Amino acid sequence: MRKMLISGGAPDEARSWADRLDRAGADGTVVDAGSLVQMIAGRPHGAVGGYVQLPPVTVPAGALAERFRTIALIAPLLAGDAAVLIVPNDASDPVCNPRVRERCGW
Repeated sequence: MRKMLISGGAPDEARSWADRLDRAGADGTVVDAGSLVQMIAGRPHGAVGGYVQLPPVTVPAGALAERFRTIALIAPLLAGDAAVLIVPNDASDPVCNPRVRERCGW
């Protein structure tokens, strides 16, 4: 079973992603700022099969830089064939903006 890390987003959203990955046969593990350092210290390089980064619930100044720092911390853990999904938080993207989706009839 491949370890898949999930960070960011609201706790229930991150847990939902982990549950879906578990049902698909992966080991979905939610990490936050506190558990991320512990996860990095406890895993050999290349031991993680994938990473999902959800957008932050609030977008404070420097949020984009923080997202890249988190990716840089996790990168050494990723296997050579790991999948990485960075979920955007861009209101102009119809996927992320319910009002735009509604106007488009999606």
